[in-house]
Amino acid sequence: KKTMKRKRRNNKEESIQLKEELGVKEPPLKKRIIGGEKKRKVWEGKMLYTEEKLIKDETHYYKGLLKRVMYGRMQGDELYEIQNQLNKLIQTTKTNGEEIIKYMDEEEVEGIEEEEREMNKLLKGIICIEQVRDKKRAKNYLEEMKEINHPFIYYIKGMAEENKEEAYKLYTISIDMDPKGSLAYNNRATLNCSMNKVEDQIKDLSKAIKLYPSQAICYKNRGFLYYHMKEDQKAEEDYTNAIQSRQHDATCYYYRARARARLEKWDQAMDDISTSIVLRPNYVSYRTYRALWYRVHFNNFERARRDIEVALAIKPNRALTHVAMGNLLSSSRLINTYAMDAMTYYKTAVKLDPTLSHPYFVMGYIYSTACQEHGKAIECYTKAIENNPNNPHAYHNRASEYELIGNKEAAFADYEQALKMKPRDENVLFNFRHLCTIFNKKSQ
Repeated sequence: KKTMKRKRRNNKEESIQLKEELGVKEPPLKKRIIGGEKKRKVWEGKMLYTEEKLIKDETHYYKGLLKRVMYGRMQGDELYEIQNQLNKLIQTTKTNGEEIIKYMDEEEVEGIEEEEREMNKLLKGIICIEQVRDKKRAKNYLEEMKEINHPFIYYIKGMAEENKEEAYKLYTISIDMDPKGSLAYNNRATLNCSMNKVEDQIKDLSKAIKLYPSQAICYKNRGFLYYHMKEDQKAEEDYTNAIQSRQHDATCYYYRARARARLEKWDQAMDDISTSIVLRPNYVSYRTYRALWYRVHFNNFERARRDIEVALAIKPNRALTHVAMGNLLSSSRLINTYAMDAMTYYKTAVKLDPTLSHPYFVMGYIYSTACQEHGKAIECYTKAIENNPNNPHAYHNRASEYELIGNKEAAFADYEQALKMKPRDENVLFNFRHLCTIFNKKSQ
């Protein structure tokens, strides 16, 4: 037996080698089809499904989850988890949402019970919201449903509503019907943000956190609010809680870094922003912020420059990155060495975005101090004022340039304008008084 096996193996190896030498290719294997062309074999786990059976099974699984949400006696994290699981499955399913809707339409034609028909309409609405991304169609399916007083129905109707005020009302009905079990707190909080109701938003998110303490999205949203309210300690705590569940969320690390920076926890802030860059290496604003911190707080010019160079390689047409490099090269210690290099980056920035004001302002300063070209400096300051009329420093610097070329009337007007915006600025006051003595005018 061993001899026969060895001979067969040797013969097989010889035949393969001979075919390779002659260049003979094996004919492709024919696809076996079960029940016609439309029903292909689909390998799912360890079972062999037809496509039709896969759609059927997925549809009934989603309906089962819906029934658990609608009729199960669940609250808090368990309810939130099932609803999230349903949404994520619908978003990431390999089966096209349109095919599931088509299958349910065929089911209704064949004849099903009234309760099952209503569940189909609800599932169609959710699929249109989460996968097909067609809120109008979702709204039509949900309006076809009979009036069912259930908080989950109003929650889904709120998601399908494009009018923010109407959506807000629907979420409020959902919450009023079941204050301890409604899933609408986080969504209503998002609407409060767009409607500038910050206090109401914080109340909704705090209630959601109390009901669903393990849901990181609620901590993340509340942390974002606290950050913009400059309550950095609370923002840091909320982002820390969010990171416990969302360890790969770069946004959480980024905003926690910025909150810690304002609290002057620089080492921890640098660790967080470095983690956010690891998680999202192509997000250039993270790198420009880290470069700024390296330059200002760690006095590390080389690392700052390396970060901005990488950012420019990723997005060469982003104007703000060119501005960041210009700022780095034109900082007070380096301006004498890198003034013209900084000028190049600023010129590129204003070509990419002519509405920027800061590059023109710094170019005016470089023309004045490094090049002694006061005419070009005045042009740059004028452009900076056009793009940002509320910058008193641009008026002050342009007034100084006018004074240097002998145009004292224009200088006087610019000093007055700067003083209106910043009446207690010592430099402006000193120069203005000096000019007033030349003009023999009474200084106020």
